[in-house]
Formats: sequence, structure tokens, C-alpha cells
Amino acid sequence: GCENLKVVVNAIDGGSEITVSGDGLGVMIGHRGETLDAIQHLTSLSANVGEGGYYRVILNTGDYRQRREETLINLAKRMSAQALKAGKCRTLEPMNPYERRIIHTAVQAIDGVQSVSFGEGAARRVVIAPEGVTPKPRNERRNDRGGRNNRNSKGGRGGKSAYVATPSANKEKVVDAPNIPLYGKIEL
Repeated sequence: GCENLKVVVNAIDGGSEITVSGDGLGVMIGHRGETLDAIQHLTSLSANVGEGGYYRVILNTGDYRQRREETLINLAKRMSAQALKAGKCRTLEPMNPYERRIIHTAVQAIDGVQSVSFGEGAARRVVIAPEGVTPKPRNERRNDRGGRNNRNSKGGRGGKSAYVATPSANKEKVVDAPNIPLYGKIEL
């Protein structure tokens, strides 16, 4: 579906920036740039076959990278303001390393807040917290509350206990069932 494609390659320090223009390039960008990132990764792997050091490849279309950077900077400012106003941590959605770096850089320029990354791989996310508050990702903060609001307590979702209905008067008997999967096993 992409038509009238034009590819321009510009030399940058240690590599190349490839800019693609044309009609119908939304499919090349994908959801939040995931397709564009994947194509850039494959292009980088191809460019770095063999010896000779690392060759950097940046792939862009329709000024997507610049627009995404502006969006992320605005997100960092908005979440920092919320963290300062509420005095609580704000956890962002998982992001790739490039996007997390943009968030961290933007937060550094704002007085009174700090940012930290938590998680592994594709689930790694940024937490923005007021200075003086220990940054914790959303799921760790939830477990610290205790009582009725704790998702792992009686009546919560996703805990290691399961409710077992019995014919007796005590219908909420809690039985430890650590081996029962939450969603069942998926076999391929």
C-alpha cells in the first residue's frame, strides 16, 4: 500500500540516517513506532554483519521520530506535574530504551522530581516520583498498602489464594493454591 517512495540516506557520525517519504507510510510506522523500530533493528543487524565495528542506523519516516520525541517530552512534563501535585509516583507504560532516555532527560530538567526505570526487557518502564519519595513501580506500591486495598488480600484479584465454594455455611474459605494458574495453561 505504500506508493511514490523516496529513500534518502544521509551520513551521520558513526552511521547513516535513512529517511523514507511517500504515500501510505502509516503501515511502516505501526503502533507507537513498533514496526519502524523493528525495521530499523533489522537494517542495523544487516549493516553490522561482519567485522569493522558498530555502524549506527536510524530509520525515519514522516518526521515520526521528532513528533514522538515531542510527545514524550510533554508526557514527562505532565506526569512530573502530577507527581509533584499528588506527592506520589507515576508509572509510565513500557518503552524501548530510546524513549526511556528521552523521558529521563526531560525529567532531569524539572526541579523536584526524579525518574527511575524498573522491569526487564519489553516490560521495562519509567517511574517518576517527587524528590524524597522512594520510586517504586505501580505493582510494588500496591502490595505495600495492606488491608482492603491490597490486591493480594482477601477479596482482591490476582493473589496466590483461591476461593473454594463449599456447601457449608462458610463459603469464603481460603485455600492456598499456588499451583493453580491464573489464566490456565496455553498450549501451542
